[in-house]
Amino acid sequence: MVVVDQDTPQFVIKYNIMAHYAELNDNNMVLRVIVIPNEAEPTEAAGIAYCENLLGGHWIKTSYNARIRGQYAGIGDTYDQVNDIFVSPQQENSSD
Repeated sequence: MVVVDQDTPQFVIKYNIMAHYAELNDNNMVLRVIVIPNEAEPTEAAGIAYCENLLGGHWIKTSYNARIRGQYAGIGDTYDQVNDIFVSPQQENSSD
């Protein structure tokens, strides 16, 4: 969502940034990724609690711009807890 602030001499575009969270199964595989309002996420722990209260399950924050956890989580990726990153499945060798 884009909001234009008309109270300043110049138009200023303000972006309503949203937070992204990935749901993990028991094997740390990403099941889905959702977007929540920033207001629900003053901290990552609060964002996780928001997702769990809303939908149940186990959630972890991901970054659309890959600023945390190595890359943006995709369905089928695995969360590596030791290295705190999301890892994509290996691509099959197409030459076989």
